[in-house]
Amino acid sequence: MSFENPSFLEKIMEEILEYQILSRSPLYKAYLRKLPLKGSEKVLEFGSGGGACSRHLVKILSKGGKLTCIDTSEYYISKARQRLQKFDNIEFLNGDVRKPGIPDSSFDMVLIHFAFHHVSGHEKQDIMNSLASKLKKSGTVFIREPIDEKGAELPVEEIRSLMKKAGLEEVDFGMKKIVLAGTVYEGVYKVKGRE
Repeated sequence: MSFENPSFLEKIMEEILEYQILSRSPLYKAYLRKLPLKGSEKVLEFGSGGGACSRHLVKILSKGGKLTCIDTSEYYISKARQRLQKFDNIEFLNGDVRKPGIPDSSFDMVLIHFAFHHVSGHEKQDIMNSLASKLKKSGTVFIREPIDEKGAELPVEEIRSLMKKAGLEEVDFGMKKIVLAGTVYEGVYKVKGRE
């Protein structure tokens, strides 16, 4: 799948399968509802795509919170902007999280939902370091990724290594089997040792 320049078929699949079906199912909603959000936090959603998670997060952050969605695909960030235009507590950024423009130490939470396994191998650590730098000293990363069972996705140990090298400490995790996604890793990481 080409996220930066999706084909016609990929656009249809995202619209029908991901946005219309999966994002309305418990697969997304139940996971997002259990995040420890009070509604006033600043959240950075990495790899937000067309807004499948954003549509729920923006509602959760209705008590003065703000959602910043970032994606490298101009097509998908435009779709998210169009779909969520009625909300004023959301910002859309098309580009690389490593580029200037997103202040360090400014987010309570970073959410990575089914996005990091699409990052090229040689960029993974640099991007994870950048995401960690965006967190406040009490910040948390929530990551939900399909994991490597047959060599196609991201192995759990690689996720843990990337997080540790970025100065993040795993405080909780779980594994689940999910229809259409296979085995999924859900991890929670906190900033360690930042003053």
